[in-house]
Amino acid sequence: MVTAVRNLVKSVGKLAVCATLSLAFYLPTSAQTSANVTAPSTSSSKAAAKLAASGAECQMVSQAAGQSRSRDNMELLFSVKLQDRADKVEDAVVPADGREGVYIGSADGRVEGKKLSGTMRTSMFSGDCPVPGIRKGAEPQKGLHLCTLNPGGIIETQDGARIRFDGKGYGLSSPEKYRVSMTVAFATDDPRYQWLTPMLGAMEGEFDLKAGTATWNVYLPRS
Repeated sequence: MVTAVRNLVKSVGKLAVCATLSLAFYLPTSAQTSANVTAPSTSSSKAAAKLAASGAECQMVSQAAGQSRSRDNMELLFSVKLQDRADKVEDAVVPADGREGVYIGSADGRVEGKKLSGTMRTSMFSGDCPVPGIRKGAEPQKGLHLCTLNPGGIIETQDGARIRFDGKGYGLSSPEKYRVSMTVAFATDDPRYQWLTPMLGAMEGEFDLKAGTATWNVYLPRS
């Protein structure tokens, strides 16, 4: 089933990037970005190019479907504040095989939402991420830096269900903040929560490297 979740995220491809772009309301303006961007690495440039190229395609998809990118069309599924717990890949919640990027760490936290609440355990994998270097003593990069994100994990609800999730998206780091945005797919064997399986969630949040905490807000399209 974990493989099925991973394949679902891969199968949506451009749609996943569209959902990520739909949360651009919290990103810096283009003027702010162009004024303070460091020379990106090769992989970061590829990620940025892919993101920019997907933006045009997403606009066409959005227009064709008659959809708005307004946050008003999304409802909050849950929020969670995560705390780092393990930095060894042997302690990862999900296997590293098939993940994009290197292992960053694992965390857990309390899931709070009207339709979904419980606890979350997750592991983050990221491509072209500055975090490993900073943890080894490297100076944080100046300006903005784009990296890829590919987390996975388990939500254990307060009524006893287990929900697996898999995400793909981007992180945008600066000396002040590390913003994150992803598309999230879900899978479960519990009939009470199988309504989540065909849904794709959109997550936006922040990561605090010094405190070892992350805040995620996960949204679903309004029905």
